[in-house]
Amino acid sequence: MKLASLGLTYLASSGIIDATQPLLDELAQETGELIRLAVIEENQLIWVAKSQGARSGLRYDPDAGADVYLPATDNGLAWLAAEPEERALELIAEQGMERAQGMGPNAPRTLRELMERIEETRTRGYGVVRDVYEPGTSAIATVIRHVDDGRPIGTVSIAGPSVRMTPEKVEAVAPLLQEYAKRLAGLSLVSPAFNNR
Repeated sequence: MKLASLGLTYLASSGIIDATQPLLDELAQETGELIRLAVIEENQLIWVAKSQGARSGLRYDPDAGADVYLPATDNGLAWLAAEPEERALELIAEQGMERAQGMGPNAPRTLRELMERIEETRTRGYGVVRDVYEPGTSAIATVIRHVDDGRPIGTVSIAGPSVRMTPEKVEAVAPLLQEYAKRLAGLSLVSPAFNNR
């Protein structure tokens, strides 16, 4: 409980939740899905804020823990694709591929398969997963870059049940997600939570 309390105190003092929540709420309202924000801290991507856009029916609201599992998430793909290959391989090695073995049917089973997905993400400009982290869920994420030097500082994602997050919807919301990532990047100048790398 003390660790959780310390974490919440730190996030509150960093100003990141106050600064980002209105944008996350707007995006959740526009898409009708779960929006999540993660920031990069050293070698981890940490969840810091979210907004649920689904008001009725099926809702995707996972308890994914504090850190993002890079090999099997849209957020992980977005961050790994924004890094040079050598750095991406270091990050993957640190978390390992083992957890992916027990995830959804489309989770990458080999490093080669994961590296192919990272390259597809790099080409496309955003990460997409379908039935990867959990069966029946799909998500799209893009990296947030610091406005001064362009380095990756976090990710923002849209996630929901695969029956709603169809490939057509993912493609339709991608430009909106990228627009919000740029707006969130503007906050990198005011919140120390975006500068922990």
